[in-house]
Amino acid sequence: MNFKTFVIAGLGTIGSGLLRLGKETVDTFEYLVAVDRNAGKLTPQPGLNLNYRQGNIENVDFLRNLFKDIRLPALFVNLCSGVDNVRIRKIISQFDVAYIDSCAGGIYQKPEYRFTRLMPYTLQKTESSYPHWLCWGINPGLVEIISRRIMERSGDREPSFDVSIFEYDQLHADLNDSKIAVGWSPEALVEEVMISPSFWVRGKKQMETGEPGSRKTLAFWKGKPVLSRIVGHEDVWNIANLNGVNSAEFVYALDPRVMEAFEGETDDALCLLKVPDADVPVFGMEQVAVKVKASGSGKEEMLVWAVDHEDVWRRHKVNAVQYQTGKSLLLAISLLQRTRYGRLPLNCCAADLPISGQDWENIEQMMTALDICWTDAAALALRTAPFEDNFCVST
Repeated sequence: MNFKTFVIAGLGTIGSGLLRLGKETVDTFEYLVAVDRNAGKLTPQPGLNLNYRQGNIENVDFLRNLFKDIRLPALFVNLCSGVDNVRIRKIISQFDVAYIDSCAGGIYQKPEYRFTRLMPYTLQKTESSYPHWLCWGINPGLVEIISRRIMERSGDREPSFDVSIFEYDQLHADLNDSKIAVGWSPEALVEEVMISPSFWVRGKKQMETGEPGSRKTLAFWKGKPVLSRIVGHEDVWNIANLNGVNSAEFVYALDPRVMEAFEGETDDALCLLKVPDADVPVFGMEQVAVKVKASGSGKEEMLVWAVDHEDVWRRHKVNAVQYQTGKSLLLAISLLQRTRYGRLPLNCCAADLPISGQDWENIEQMMTALDICWTDAAALALRTAPFEDNFCVST
């Protein structure tokens, strides 16, 4: 094993779900530490001997003292939203600590929601003797690995690919307080759909709408139109930087009640949306699909990872969004803890991670062990309705 101590920062929806799902993985570490600035989230996790620390990881003194006080080398998993990940990584790089985060961070004390500004900042290199894996989860993260695998199989000599990521989360629940159920942070969800402008890549050009909020489109799942949004997403940026990728987009849809909430004001949506408590049953399917089309040959391949909310809630007391994101993070944690990746001082995302033949075998074996199951999605016949770009700006 490569690391003695496992540190998880941020015990919200995703962090708490990862701990519920990941006992076998985190038990490979000798010491376990959980950090959150909210004392109310520092509650015991059954079966895990966690050492809890209350504090803000953007506080430089707190972070330095944390790493002076634990057994090194350590793996630090940052699941805090809205923090400056670059600022945090610069402190971490002074210690024998590897790092993972799950999304683009913010810019310290400077509100910014445009991916054309956030991603160049997020992906800055930091000098470290240990790996820093950026924007890992299912999307961003695992969808980049799946896209690469599909492109590898295409066999095109002069590759040119169009990549689309689709997500359709049908989560719903009966909530007594007239709230509308969602699978993850309402604040982050509202920011992603209602505040951040749409971002996509077409003809190798970055496209970003000139105003806040994501653009509406229609996605077709098995021929059925589903109101969706073209959202800015880290995986779009990362996939578009792969050799041969011509276009990339992320198409996002949720339960109709949630989509209707997005039509109003942000404050109203924040008041309406709620992640159900762990004891509340949830229903519906969560589907994340990757579609890759080879421009030259016209060959197309689609894979989907579909998870039933009710099934994983009954088994693990998590929803399917927590399940997919948690399992994808556990894949990254396992790769860093158990394989050569933990010894490679790389700053990388899943799109530019060096993957050899043996690495592919390790990834596939670990995916199977973690119940990460991508299947053929040709029957979904996924596509979007054409849309105009007359109000968009090329960057």
